[in-house]
Amino acid sequence: DSQVSRASYMKRGSSLKLGSAVRIEEEERKLKEKKDRFDEQTLLFRNSSHFAQQAHILLTGDTVVSTRIQCFLLSVIILNAFIYTCSTIQEFEENVPWFFYGVEAIVTVIFSFEYACRLTIAHLDYDIRARNRSCHPWIIYVLSFD
Repeated sequence: DSQVSRASYMKRGSSLKLGSAVRIEEEERKLKEKKDRFDEQTLLFRNSSHFAQQAHILLTGDTVVSTRIQCFLLSVIILNAFIYTCSTIQEFEENVPWFFYGVEAIVTVIFSFEYACRLTIAHLDYDIRARNRSCHPWIIYVLSFD
């Protein structure tokens, strides 16, 4: 009788151990998913700086296009960055926390462009004054923002 109860107790103990092993495995899987998401966040921020580099090249390069066309191309790059950010966010299941991250990423993209424009302020200012060209108000706002 005592051996039967001991065997059932041992069986119960091993099933408890198995259950805790499954729980530990589940926790490890969740932690790995969080790490993967963090890596994707880092990649998104790196890509936002890539868009800023595109803008910097556009504004500082020896271009023969007019300032209006430069402004149009800059707006295309900004739109491209915005669409990339939104499409990346949609790939994730948990929309609520990623929505807030997405807003942060978009703000980062905007500030990256603002930084790119500050780097090229001398070029643009000279270009606009020397050739007496009209420029998009957005560029003028960024140039005058200190």
